[in-house]
Amino acid sequence: MSKRAMAVITEDELPDMLTLDPLWNLEVLSRCMINITNSDDCFIVSEGAVILSLGEASTLPDSGLVQIPVDAKSESYIYLGNTENDCLPSNPNVYRCLISLINNNIEAYRILLSASTDKLTGVLNRKYLDISIDKSFDSAKRLDAPLSVVICDIDFFKHVNDTYGHMVGDDVLRETSRVIRESIRHNTTRRRSVSSGDDLGYNSEDEIIHYEGEEIGRYGGEEFILLLKNADAAVAYRVAERIRLNVQNAKLLGDKRDITLSLGVATFPTHANTRKTLVEKADKALYMAKKSGRNMVTVWDETFDDEVVSKNIVRDIISGDTVKDSAKMTAIFEILEVSRQGLSLSDKLDKAFSIILDTAGAKNIALFIFDGDNAVKTYEASGKKHTIEYNHEIVEAVAKTQVPVFTVDWDNETPDESGMADWQSLAAVPVIKDGLLKGVLYLSVSVKEKEFTGDEAGFICNAGMLLATYL
Repeated sequence: MSKRAMAVITEDELPDMLTLDPLWNLEVLSRCMINITNSDDCFIVSEGAVILSLGEASTLPDSGLVQIPVDAKSESYIYLGNTENDCLPSNPNVYRCLISLINNNIEAYRILLSASTDKLTGVLNRKYLDISIDKSFDSAKRLDAPLSVVICDIDFFKHVNDTYGHMVGDDVLRETSRVIRESIRHNTTRRRSVSSGDDLGYNSEDEIIHYEGEEIGRYGGEEFILLLKNADAAVAYRVAERIRLNVQNAKLLGDKRDITLSLGVATFPTHANTRKTLVEKADKALYMAKKSGRNMVTVWDETFDDEVVSKNIVRDIISGDTVKDSAKMTAIFEILEVSRQGLSLSDKLDKAFSIILDTAGAKNIALFIFDGDNAVKTYEASGKKHTIEYNHEIVEAVAKTQVPVFTVDWDNETPDESGMADWQSLAAVPVIKDGLLKGVLYLSVSVKEKEFTGDEAGFICNAGMLLATYL
């Protein structure tokens, strides 16, 4: 039931309508508050931000409101509009109960928001983004409504980190997220940056783009996913193009260099009929945008199936960074030299593992030896002090397809040493000799430390090829 469809709620109806969803509960409680105070509008404000509005407005009107403190710290308020009796309810006990319930649900909402939010950028984190994608897709399928996925990737972000440092890189991620969020407020024409007052450079023509709603989350290191509900491909393209222009015009690094985005778009049901395929096709569209020169929006097209698309599979070692390229080439020669030494297989692998871990920046490594379709032996680095949980589904998938995988294992949470939630960035590449699969090389590292990039992918793939000479 939408906000517009929900009628006022009486205190008798209230118990049956409350759920475990704090935002839904706040809407129900607001409806009841309107009913017992004879108001015609309600806003709930917490820490200076409107978290719920029953009307069309997303910001507080300048006048005509009565402010009601909700908690002792006065960080949360209810604002009721156009009342004729200063919000004096006929039943004070119900009124006090509503205030208490609203306060409890604001706190629950804050906790939920904190758990679901990427701390750096303020958008949904990967775990809750996946949940949101599932819910949005199921809803679109049930309602037979379009749903568009837009994947945004910051162009040459690694160069930003390498040139200006990770603190500047974090600033770019935060500001890019801010510009994207301000760009997708579809009920607004021209907006100004909250922090600087600079005009974001929206197109003057056809500025209002109508769709049902949106969600935005951080998909990877420098990637964001935008969900546009009830938006077909044409609408999604216009939103994506507006985002692209706004990020470019924002001059997030001043005169140092431009920050630009490449964006890929795919739409249900036009391009895909499953949630997985929808995201994959948006990802392939993004790849085509980057392949075609970057700083552009590309909508999925059937001809993309003819392309070998995998933005994470990079065979070349050379990146243009002289120091890093020299280190990688030295490591390759060292791995090759080990293969010529008269050592046992386990001793050779132990030496090679040390070289690969150091060069790739990984923490864990293993080689799964295959005989046909089955893994028959596992070699791990010596001196390992803790048990490693491997994602065997990824190992089996790489063995079956013989296609490398570089990803974050968001499905399996592995607490860190302090007990906090953590996930692993994974690299799994086939080890092939004489055209036959001999094994799968597997590396992992905490996502808090790094995610494998194209540079490491190229090195790891080549290292896997060299390990075949050991077998």
